[in-house]
Amino acid sequence: MPILPSPELYPELLQSVCRRLTQVNIIAWQERHYEIIGVETQTDNLFVIQLSLLHRQALPPTLNRAVHGLCLQWFANANLEIAEQLHQAAVSPFTVSIQSKNRHQTQVRVAVLQAELFSLLLWGLCPNLGQEISLANAGCQVGPQIQLVASSSFEKLVQTTPQDALKLEFVTPTSFKQEDAIQPFPLPELVFAGLLRRWNTFAPDGLKLDRQNWTGWVTAFDLKTHTLRMKSDEIGSQGWVRYRFPDPEQARIATILAHFAFFAGVGRKTAMGMGQTRLLNHHENDRQE
Repeated sequence: MPILPSPELYPELLQSVCRRLTQVNIIAWQERHYEIIGVETQTDNLFVIQLSLLHRQALPPTLNRAVHGLCLQWFANANLEIAEQLHQAAVSPFTVSIQSKNRHQTQVRVAVLQAELFSLLLWGLCPNLGQEISLANAGCQVGPQIQLVASSSFEKLVQTTPQDALKLEFVTPTSFKQEDAIQPFPLPELVFAGLLRRWNTFAPDGLKLDRQNWTGWVTAFDLKTHTLRMKSDEIGSQGWVRYRFPDPEQARIATILAHFAFFAGVGRKTAMGMGQTRLLNHHENDRQE
């Protein structure tokens, strides 16, 4: 479905699409042919996309802040007022992380927690696809395609089958504000209280979750501390942690939040590259490549 700058334009688009459905519609895309047979309504409100940055020279280590600014610029291209709101938001409705694939390619991952932000993001970044840009005073080219990594909804996540044992991988350095200090160890009360707060900020009223006095504990972990270069160095943990929640209601809520973490991230500065997280299956090796 094309992304339009204003919702008022969609009725006309849908009318045009429906008229075309009465005809034989074969289209070519990436050297393959497809037939258009219907229209599907998108009901998800949680999205993760990924795109590539191509560069002749290695990008600077302080890239995370620059990519955060680039994402805000994409939102501003679509709606300047919303971009300002995102910049000032106490709880960010989008997360950003980067991963260097090789000396000449870096992947940018962006997740959004509100459906309306997804269309704004796509609309704002589309003019940059395949184009040269300057990032942290370095030249690079935005890849020509956007990959939709995953999508879901709050409604789907609350239906997740509860587990009393959960294993999370912290893909990028992760840390937490604990009183007046920075805590790099992902204690269960820090991980899941933060996720619960973020969930209740963006979930529909009927799907908000009750606050918890978390009583789960860590049963195993394999973590190392790493430094992420920003305005100042940020230290966080990377690796995996296994948690257990003996209380059935806490296990239910923790399971929902563990799935939500893939979109929302965990801990501090998730819009600047920290806290990218995913739920691991129990059969996956304890040490991830």
